Amino acid sequence: MERRNVWDSLLAQAKKGGCPITKEQEASFSTRSNFVLKGNTAVDLGENPEQSFLTFSESPSEFDSGVYLVGKDVNELVGSQPLAMQLNVVGCEDNDELLYLIIQNLKRELQIKDVMVKGSANKIWLRFSKKALEGALDLFQLGSVLLFRLQEEFTELSLIQILFVTETGPIFDTVRVASEEWNKQQEALKAAVWDKRGFNFKECHVLGHCGKCSDKKLCANVRKVERILTLKRKEKGNE
Repeated sequence: MERRNVWDSLLAQAKKGGCPITKEQEASFSTRSNFVLKGNTAVDLGENPEQSFLTFSESPSEFDSGVYLVGKDVNELVGSQPLAMQLNVVGCEDNDELLYLIIQNLKRELQIKDVMVKGSANKIWLRFSKKALEGALDLFQLGSVLLFRLQEEFTELSLIQILFVTETGPIFDTVRVASEEWNKQQEALKAAVWDKRGFNFKECHVLGHCGKCSDKKLCANVRKVERILTLKRKEKGNE
């Protein structure tokens, strides 16, 4: 089955929800905290690494940008539950730098009040506090905030689809397999991006700074600004 058909077949079995939000609404979700105590927890999604999977794709789709869910939402769940999440974006094909930035920033973009976001590589863990559920927060709302932030920050993207899966079964397994395959490709993507930046990241010391390059975080931020300025210049040239 073609890649496009596989992705759309998943969305066809999902519920679409959420709604566009304003900048003011997004700001009300902003927080500097990324910590929820176990005693204040209502639901843990992806707490168990064996049932936690994150993946990315770049598949054209017949479906619109939006938030999609397979399984129950957090207001119907308790305790520790599985989570598979796939972010599908269109608009960064042949642009490793853009895809790399999206991947690097995803967990930060997911952070909102009363939700803890953890995970590394292809693992994702969302801990919802009791206060979050009391405020009627759910995955569709969380996804809507994420969608808004990605659209604001990565304006080159023409399509953004967020899929949450909270139950095991065929769809969960499909995302899991995609996640495991994508995890193997991450190192190659990272190497390609840093190679274009003129640096072999594998030569970097574990501790301290080797002096061969500027700080990685600073470098990434500079590249982000460069990308925004390039896009603005293109837009101005098309006027």
